[in-house]
Amino acid sequence: MEDKGCDVRKSNDGAVVLVTAVNTSNVTMKAVGLGVKYRLAKPWEQSQLDFVFESALNLNKAR
Repeated sequence: MEDKGCDVRKSNDGAVVLVTAVNTSNVTMKAVGLGVKYRLAKPWEQSQLDFVFESALNLNKAR
């Protein structure tokens, strides 16, 4: 995952969901370091997709 200067910790405008085809610990650690709270890697089930996005939306509403 290339870092292009994106740091979601600098903004509280909304939840960030990383959707990726690369499911490695390196990508996960980089995303967490950048402030990503929700990650979904391929292959995923519809129920996983629904859960991640619903969780992200609920977190955003709670702010």
